[in-house]
Amino acid sequence: MKKEENNSFENIIRDKINNLDLPYNNEAWPQLEKDISGIFPKAKFSSMKIASIVTAIVIVSVVTYFITKPDSNKQNSIVTAEVVETAGAENDTELNAPNLISTKESKTVTTSTNISPSKEIDNKGQETTLKEHSDGKAKIEEKFAEVERGEDTNNENLITESNLIPSSRFSISDLQVCTGQEIVFTPLEISDSINYVWDFGDGVVSNQRIAKHVYTVDGEYFVSLETKYTESKTSSYFIVDDPIIVFPTPSADFSFEKEINTYHFKLKQSCDNVVWKINTEQISTKLLADYTFLKTGAYQVSCLTENEYGCSDSKSENLDVQIEHNIPMPNAFSPDGDGLNDVFGPPAEFCYDYTVSFKIFDKSGILLFTTNDVNKKWDGANHYSNKTMDSGVYIWILVTKDKYGNVQSKKGTVNLIR
Repeated sequence: MKKEENNSFENIIRDKINNLDLPYNNEAWPQLEKDISGIFPKAKFSSMKIASIVTAIVIVSVVTYFITKPDSNKQNSIVTAEVVETAGAENDTELNAPNLISTKESKTVTTSTNISPSKEIDNKGQETTLKEHSDGKAKIEEKFAEVERGEDTNNENLITESNLIPSSRFSISDLQVCTGQEIVFTPLEISDSINYVWDFGDGVVSNQRIAKHVYTVDGEYFVSLETKYTESKTSSYFIVDDPIIVFPTPSADFSFEKEINTYHFKLKQSCDNVVWKINTEQISTKLLADYTFLKTGAYQVSCLTENEYGCSDSKSENLDVQIEHNIPMPNAFSPDGDGLNDVFGPPAEFCYDYTVSFKIFDKSGILLFTTNDVNKKWDGANHYSNKTMDSGVYIWILVTKDKYGNVQSKKGTVNLIR
């Protein structure tokens, strides 16, 4: 019973319609009759029922004929529309690389959907249209390849170095400086693919990316920068509208003279404001400065100058100061008892501020006289043997110490005359 239901006349007709394989020709009728008689071999059909079946078959055949008839106009319209769209993409002047990628993908989908490989096309017009479609697709793919290789020169949105100009503008760390002061010049566009040529206006040029320059002469200077791409050679040039103003810097160079323990410092160049210092102590604000040192030691002398433009300079020099005890010593005496130059020793009036140690030796180094009293002098005799010394040259040593702890030792000779 179930088999008969599956192979019923109604099911056969439904399958025929669904599969669209019920042709409209004379040979189909005997086959249809055979199929029907095979399903119902013992059935006796009334003329009314047979007429209904025949009518249904005619209707199905007509519908099937129109369904299966090729519609060349419709298919041509689909292909033609695709070719027009392809041509539009090819001539699009706004084309860029991302759009090309998207267009290529969409055309591939459209081709596989609308051009079925299972259908044979006999119409010559359709073959021509398909060839145009194939050519259009090939052009799209070639366009895409050109962009990927960077060969699409008609693409305005494809930015490359060849259609760019490097910026030559720059910033300046200071517009008003003093001679000797460093200025930093920074380009607005910094890149390894750019060559930089700076002209500082004083005859000096530089190829530094971020340039630094020091002006040694006061004046006004116009600075310029030329930039050039290393590959495309496109370049630009920029020069400042207003010059850099360089003011003169005063010199703090000085010299000095020494007079015993007093130093006289002198500025080599005149200046409005001057400050002299010994270590951290300010000693003068004049062009000339005098200073008397009281203790032996190492000192730093500094001079600071500043002019009306606010430009300044400084110089320091280290001094190794040795305190001198200014005690004059005679070089001869005559102990003959006439009351004139009869004794030898340091003058007392120069030694009251010191403690002293005074000694006399002969040439062989034998000590003849010693004293710590500035008022006691050598009379020309050996004070250890009470022997009067003959005329000749004798050696003396004087050691003095002042209240600041400075110790000085002096050595000399004296000529004893009889």
